Order: sequence, then C-alpha cells, then structure tokens
Amino acid sequence: MARPSTNLFASATLVTMLLTGGCGQSSSTASAEPSFSGTYAEEYQQEYEQAKSNGNTFAMDALRDGTLTEQEVTEASDRYTQCMADRGYTVAKHPGGGSDINVREDRTPEQQSKDDDWCGKDSGTYYLDGLWTRQHNDPDKRNSPEMIVDCLRRHQVIDDDVNDEQALAKVRNWDFPEVPFDASDPEYSAERSNWLLGCMNNPREF
Repeated sequence: MARPSTNLFASATLVTMLLTGGCGQSSSTASAEPSFSGTYAEEYQQEYEQAKSNGNTFAMDALRDGTLTEQEVTEASDRYTQCMADRGYTVAKHPGGGSDINVREDRTPEQQSKDDDWCGKDSGTYYLDGLWTRQHNDPDKRNSPEMIVDCLRRHQVIDDDVNDEQALAKVRNWDFPEVPFDASDPEYSAERSNWLLGCMNNPREF
C-alpha cells in the first residue's frame, strides 16, 4: 500500500534528488580494488582475494593498503579467541600463528577442526596471521628453503631418514601431515608444531 502524501510535487522532487544523489555517491565512494606492490604483493593479493571470496570485510580492509600492523593482527586474534569461546573452547591464541586449544570431550576431532577453521576465517586470522609473520620475520624473502630444512632438522621435526631432496619438497609444499596442529589428534605435540611454525617463518632465529 502506498504511503499517503499531501504534496505530490514535493515528493516527486525528493525522489529525484535521492536517486540522482544516490548515484553520485555510489560512484564517488565505491572502493576500488587495491593494487599491491612490493616484496609480498603476490601474497597480499592472494589473501585479499580469499578474504573477498569468503566475505570477510575486516580482513579485506586490513590487507587493502598492503601493510599489516600488529594491532590489526592482534584484533583478529581477539576475534578468533571470542569466536572459539562462543563455541565452548578455551583458547590461547598467539599473534602471528599458533594457538593452544582445550579439547572438548563432547566434540569429535572433525567437529573441533571445523570450529577452528570457521573461526579462523570468520575472525580474519586465516588470512592475516601467516602473512604478517612471514613479512615481519623475512621482509626481504631471504629465508631459503635450505635454511628452513636445517632448522627443522635441528629441532627434530624432520627425521634423519628423510633425505635433503625430500625435505626440500616437504618445505616447498608445506607437506607435514606428521605434525598435526589439532590438539585433539593423538599425534599432536605442541612443541613440534611450534618448532614447525617457527622454522618455517623465521629459521634464522630458531
């Protein structure tokens, strides 16, 4: 049912103004797609597109200027912790990657993994953590795969029965099924998973 009006001319004029004004505002304020540059331009573009495809505007805004800050990563971490708390978990999230999650006996490992994945994507940590850590620890991309392999061997993440060629392939493909990050996995080791993250992100310091 149309809303009654006492001034049809004024109403028509107002509608015209709103329509033309709306069009002008849309064209002037529409956010242009970012164009990334610099050492990590490809990674920023990739994470931005993933965040966009999943509708995460928080992560998109954080990535848009091609520079992540510790404040943005910490906010994402806080969002993740709250998301998991809403699902009944107690979480200690480490900015830049890694977390300690209590195991819920009423949830299957598959469900806990789904909850973790959902909260990672919803909070933004899925898109920001790894990139921020890599850029912070290796701004010039000078960490070679060989350095990472050496670090992983020192901390016994890669066994001696894995030769150098196999180890390099594992590093390049992030192929470490033997080091689960799911705390409910019977093979889970917080120490090994932390060493893996540390060596992959900053082998010169570990």
